[in-house]
Amino acid sequence: AILKAHGKWAIANDFMGNVGSSVRPFLIRTFVGVEAVAVFMVAHNFAGYLSSAFPIREVLSPIFPRQAHDAKALTATFDRVLKYSTLAFLLIAVAGAVMVPLLVGFIFPKYVLSLPYFFIYLVAMPLLGFRLAVTPLFAAFKNQKLFFSITIYRTTASALLGALLIWLFGLWGAALEASFGVTLLLLPVYIRSLREMLPNWKFSFREFFLIDSTDKTLIRLIFRRLIHFWR
Repeated sequence: AILKAHGKWAIANDFMGNVGSSVRPFLIRTFVGVEAVAVFMVAHNFAGYLSSAFPIREVLSPIFPRQAHDAKALTATFDRVLKYSTLAFLLIAVAGAVMVPLLVGFIFPKYVLSLPYFFIYLVAMPLLGFRLAVTPLFAAFKNQKLFFSITIYRTTASALLGALLIWLFGLWGAALEASFGVTLLLLPVYIRSLREMLPNWKFSFREFFLIDSTDKTLIRLIFRRLIHFWR
C-alpha cells in the first residue's frame, strides 16, 4: 500500500523531470540554432558529471527517514548536512574550474567553446548543494505529492524563464537559467516547504562554521555511505 501510494508520485516526478530536461535543448534550437545545442550540452554534461561526484541524495535517503519521528534530531542533522553539502559543492566547483579546462584543452579541444557556459554552472554549485540537501526530506516525510507539485512548478517556470533568457541572451541565457535560474526559482518554495517539515529550523552562520562531536559522527557515516556508493 505504501509503495502504491508513494511510488506513483515518484514515477510521475521522474516523468515530469524528463519532460523538463527536453525543453531547454528545444528552446536553444529554436532561438539560437542546432549547433548551439551541442555546445551547451557539453557544458551541461560536464557540470552533471561533477555534481554526481557527491551523490548527496543517495547518501541521505536512508539517514533522514530514521529521524523523521524526532523533529529536533532531524533538524540538527539537516543543519549539518546542509553545511557539508554546500561546502562539498563549493570544493567540487573549485576542482572543476581547474581540472575541466585542462582536460578540455589537452583531450577535447573542440569543446573549448563550451567552457564559458560551464563556468556559470560552477558559480551556482553551492546553491545546488542547498537544493540537493533539502530534496531527501520530502521522501523522509512521505511528501512525494508535494514534491511532484514543486517539480511541475519548476518545469513550467524554467521553460518560461528559459524562453525569455535564451531569446534575449542566447547560450548565456540558457546557462544562467539552467544554473542560477532553476535554483533561485525554487529557493523560496524549498524554504517554505522546509519550514513546514522542520518548523524549528533556522539558518545560523555560527553553527555553519563549527564542528563538534555530532559533526564527526555524521561525517563518518556519510563517508561510509559514499564509499559504499562509489563501489
